[in-house]
Amino acid sequence: MKRFKKVLAMAITVCMLNVFLPISQLSVFAATVAVNIYVDDFSNGDLKIRWDNVSGAKSFRISYHTPAGVEETIESNDSVNTYTITGLENDFIYDIRVELFNNPDTLGSVIGEGLLFFLPRITFTSSRAEQTRTALPGGGFEIGDKPRLNLKWMMPKVWNGGGVANAGEPGAVTYIKNSLNSVYGNGLDITSLNFRINISTNAGNLNSGSSQSAIIIEYSASGYTAHVSGNDSVKASVLGPDANGYMSVDLIGRKDANAEIPPLETNGLPDGDILPGTVYYMNIKPAFYNDAKETKYAVTVGKLSDMNGSILSGSFPYTYTPIRFQLSRDSSNNIYVKIYKVNQGSLNMPRMFYEIQSSDDPTIPGDWTVRKTLDDSFFVQGADSALTVISGTGQNNTIYYRIVVKTETTIDRIESGKLPYALGEDSSKWSVPNGITIVDRELVTRKVVDANGKEVLQKSSNITISWEKPANWNEIKTNTDTDKDMVFHVLLNTSQKEITTEPYPELKDDDTSYGYFPLKYRRMIYFSSKAVKEVGNRLEYTIKGFELFKGEYFTGYDAGGNPVIVEEDIDNTEGYPDFLLPNKVYYMQMYTTSAANRNTTNIEEMSDKSVIVSFTTRAAQEMDVPLPKNFMVTKNDAYITIDQDTQQAIVSNYIELQFDKLNINWKNYVADTSVSKAVYYDLYMSTRTDITSFKLVGSTENPKGDVLFAGTNDDSSSIRASISNFSPGTDAYTLFGEKLRPNTTYYFVIKTRLSISTLSEDRISKPSAILAVTTVRGVMGEPDESAKRPLTPTDFNIAKDEKGNPLVDSLSVVFSWNWAENDVYYEIICTSRRVEPDEGDYDGSEDAIYQSFNAEFGNVILDPSLPVLAKNFELDPITKGLRYTVDSWLFPNRLYYFSIRAVKSNDPTNYSLWVSIPVTTILIEQPSMLEAVKDAQLGFYFNDSDINARTEDYSIYIKPEDDLKFGQVARNRYTIVRLGTINYVRLSNLEFDTAYDINIYKNNNSEPVFTAQSMRTRDGGHELEAKWRGLPGYKYELAIKTLSDDDYIELSDEDLEEYINYDGKILPYYKEKDPKANSMNYEYFYARIKTYPVKMQDGSIKHEKLKSNTKYYIKVRAVRIDPVDSTIVSYSKYIGPVEVRTEFNQDDYDEEDNNNKKEAKFLDKIHEFEEALYWRIDIRNGNYNKLLLKEDRMVNAIQNNGPYPFTLDISKINEGAGTT
Repeated sequence: MKRFKKVLAMAITVCMLNVFLPISQLSVFAATVAVNIYVDDFSNGDLKIRWDNVSGAKSFRISYHTPAGVEETIESNDSVNTYTITGLENDFIYDIRVELFNNPDTLGSVIGEGLLFFLPRITFTSSRAEQTRTALPGGGFEIGDKPRLNLKWMMPKVWNGGGVANAGEPGAVTYIKNSLNSVYGNGLDITSLNFRINISTNAGNLNSGSSQSAIIIEYSASGYTAHVSGNDSVKASVLGPDANGYMSVDLIGRKDANAEIPPLETNGLPDGDILPGTVYYMNIKPAFYNDAKETKYAVTVGKLSDMNGSILSGSFPYTYTPIRFQLSRDSSNNIYVKIYKVNQGSLNMPRMFYEIQSSDDPTIPGDWTVRKTLDDSFFVQGADSALTVISGTGQNNTIYYRIVVKTETTIDRIESGKLPYALGEDSSKWSVPNGITIVDRELVTRKVVDANGKEVLQKSSNITISWEKPANWNEIKTNTDTDKDMVFHVLLNTSQKEITTEPYPELKDDDTSYGYFPLKYRRMIYFSSKAVKEVGNRLEYTIKGFELFKGEYFTGYDAGGNPVIVEEDIDNTEGYPDFLLPNKVYYMQMYTTSAANRNTTNIEEMSDKSVIVSFTTRAAQEMDVPLPKNFMVTKNDAYITIDQDTQQAIVSNYIELQFDKLNINWKNYVADTSVSKAVYYDLYMSTRTDITSFKLVGSTENPKGDVLFAGTNDDSSSIRASISNFSPGTDAYTLFGEKLRPNTTYYFVIKTRLSISTLSEDRISKPSAILAVTTVRGVMGEPDESAKRPLTPTDFNIAKDEKGNPLVDSLSVVFSWNWAENDVYYEIICTSRRVEPDEGDYDGSEDAIYQSFNAEFGNVILDPSLPVLAKNFELDPITKGLRYTVDSWLFPNRLYYFSIRAVKSNDPTNYSLWVSIPVTTILIEQPSMLEAVKDAQLGFYFNDSDINARTEDYSIYIKPEDDLKFGQVARNRYTIVRLGTINYVRLSNLEFDTAYDINIYKNNNSEPVFTAQSMRTRDGGHELEAKWRGLPGYKYELAIKTLSDDDYIELSDEDLEEYINYDGKILPYYKEKDPKANSMNYEYFYARIKTYPVKMQDGSIKHEKLKSNTKYYIKVRAVRIDPVDSTIVSYSKYIGPVEVRTEFNQDDYDEEDNNNKKEAKFLDKIHEFEEALYWRIDIRNGNYNKLLLKEDRMVNAIQNNGPYPFTLDISKINEGAGTT
């Protein structure tokens, strides 16, 4: 460092003297003065040089040798110290000598002499070596994984005193050394010409700290060698110079930064910095060494800004390695294309497009057929690759594929190699398991010894999974090669998303803690394709709950032709529980490999992972015994006989009840299903609704008792129970007498009972809903109906559609029951718990759901006898079927209890028992059919009470704001949808940002049925419109981003246009209906985006208008706020995004262009200000110049100047200080 400072001080002193001392004060030397020659500029073969002024010089001579060996001489009497030499050629070191004479016409004595060896530039090229495809271990092929660049440069030539020779020859180097020493006498010692090749992905730091290593080309007696800077132990031979003077060496790269560096080749140098699809800037510099391999300055190359280097020749200042990409196939003959992202380097590439091109002839020049185009948005943030699919290619056709990357604003073009590919030759990756479902969950137990040495019963679940057969299942099934057997792998996690940051959450089962573990997907099971079960077009496998971290693989067939399956353990170094915890939600993914790669962690040898599915293991408490369904009365009548003695009528009442049989899954109740077991149904009866008053009157265990059961042993799906008489000595006889009494209300419940031989007690279900039956009076005269309770609507249930699916979704539910009596109405309530049958008037003072339901709907009283039925209440007059729809207020994924009772129309105090059923709404529904509205449209509605009106009766006339009269709109430019009396109109293909007056006429009427003024279309340059289908009970949120945004920005209602909709609601979107969507309770929503929120530096939010001529991405999700608790919000998944571009706006373009010009001028000024190695300070003082040196840049400049003294050029500063 001291040496640099001394040299710098001397240089500054000399330069300052040259500026401030008048010529008369300069010393005059008798001997010839050594004159420094400087390069002021060089461009297109024209070299402008400058030399030191020498007092008394009256003329000068410039001489040099040309590549042809001819000496050129230039003489002049001009009193200048600059000259421009023209016509210089590349790859030749010119020996430019300047001689200054003390007389005109180059007569007299030489009083000053300088010598400059100048090389205009070295021809330097880089080319990409052809690559062949590589077979992937898991199937498929890739190309671009073996990047290789051939570097080629011209060995410069020079005049060696007797002729033109290669500058690397020892005699030429000696001539350069002796010539410089003879002029400057500074003891220059050089013995060889070498080269340094700088490489960088950033042009800005090519000469000042690149992250890529340089290549050093060194001379030896046996020839030139190349090595990577910092590693001279690995050297490759450099070819040449050949007959044309070129030298060359190959740089051998690797497929990614984590791959091993390839081996050394004779003329191939391994370089770990050379990667696929990467842009590289390069230059080459001559480097003269002494015997100690110290670099010495001897030759100047190009202009000063080139830093003595020659950049790559050609149209572009960079080279690149071919893009890496892979082709593989799935079982459906789709081709998967995996493209690795281009490293953009310093190229001006604001947006890149990756074209997948194909051709059957690889020799065709130019672009091929584009099969698909990807832009930067296909690459997930942080990912180095993107995956897409192309299809429709014949299996046996060999097609050549390549990737071509282009940009919007430049002519840059980056390509891959040409990859020949035929589907038939590709074994490809294994297919991804699709359509995964859970088909069974079986409760299992085992006895273990706990930490206290106590034997306890541990519970888990066997999970049976099902998925679609791969398209090539027959090929997989018949395969006998054990290494090629398909293996299915199961990954499990207790969280849908992976969370691996500490502190880890605790894994618990009730009160038992198993430790703290990261939430990640662990491979817990794998199994052979020979171990699965075929069920139609699907496959099934049962994951045994107590056998996690186990694998099964196929090793061949035994003598009987049965597959031999061998089990092995999967590493579990974490000590994660090796069984499925009870009552725990697990998230599952699957993937496949070959058996040979069953334990691989290389993603190239695996299939992609399946869609995530979830399941919940069985609870530690065993499942409740199910209730029989469709418990109903089928007969209620009496037999009339005449007593022969008294001649009086004897009435014998009888009742027949019916219920459906249950299909019991015994795996849920007993581990060993082979034991003796049976299902029985027990019938209980009472004259009161108190559940404790019911007594057992019959059971299917004794089907021939007092209660006769039919259908217990046959194939019928239901059982019938007949009740009439009771035997003495039974509880029924004691409580109810010998037989049923006329005109008496009896109450029945039924229970399911499971009898298992290994259990000490039978498992019994809860009682069913109470079924009330009032026996008939026989012939005892007209019945007195005044005290009779209304019939309980026991058939109250969720209605079903024509396919048998329950009519319940996230926002609505439809109930159905029958109108059994003409003089009743029905009352419906909604509660948070089940209402007991005899509860009477429900006290909901502490029930938030009940209160919220009443606040929304009031008392729900449904009277089928009224001429006008209540809203959402329907009656089928033929079948007497009733339906009631709740289509608002409900919240997704919540349990409600809906209860109904019948009430006497003329006596509200006389009502039936409650029937209470649970209703669980489904998850919030994602919006669908999202699309961007590309043209300018207007939507509106109007009412027309004429029930005979048709949409074709209407004519629409519009008048733009600048027109004077209305014009009729062609029918292909609008749609009208009529539902009831409301007409929904949509005009399309209008002008952007234009106000329209609208008149709608019906038939030939002179008065319009609808008029509107100044309805304005969206501003195409600053507003966007999106359309989607959804449910009217949801609120919808939009999110938007541009390509340059990192994340989506959620829009608020303030960012959207407000509309008054057909239902009178003011919403940030407009709603429309059509017949098909309306039949499914859907509507179409239109949202006009005006602004988007921007967070300012002070934390405030500013809503700015959208940018013109900009591509945006829009997505939408549904939102529902719980009407009971507003702090609970449910969100659907986003749909989208869709992409749409705002229109071009000339004013915005001019403004942006003006701003860009201002910025460019400002940056140019900054560049001019920083270009020099110093700053002028105190410039108002006119007596002297004061300079402040830029330390870092000065040090870099001195280091790049080699061992020679560095001169700071301040000649551009006028004598004396300026005041401007």
